[in-house]
Amino acid sequence: HCGFIGFCLIPQGYDIYVRIRPDIFFNGKINFADYDCTKKVIYIPEGNDFWGINDQFAFGNHEVMKIYYSIYQHHHKLWHDGVTFCSEKMQLENLKDNGVEIVRFGSPQEHIVR
Repeated sequence: HCGFIGFCLIPQGYDIYVRIRPDIFFNGKINFADYDCTKKVIYIPEGNDFWGINDQFAFGNHEVMKIYYSIYQHHHKLWHDGVTFCSEKMQLENLKDNGVEIVRFGSPQEHIVR
């Protein structure tokens, strides 16, 4: 729940909101101007899906990222619906259930270092 609460403390009005795990860093640059964050689209790197969707890094507009973080509020529903208890799988189903289009870019190996 801390991630969702932290997200809710961020003011609305920014063009892009980014979620990155605290134990990784980027090995390059992303030109956010190349991505259309005006729609219900989330951008996530290719790979590291582990039966769901890569949950190490994501970005999008406020509406989309609020849905992304809402996994903490909806995990019990997903579990009840039979989704395997796996963060990557639950996040994929959460995004799909909420009508978020998932757009992939590059590979984690190009950008993410652990």
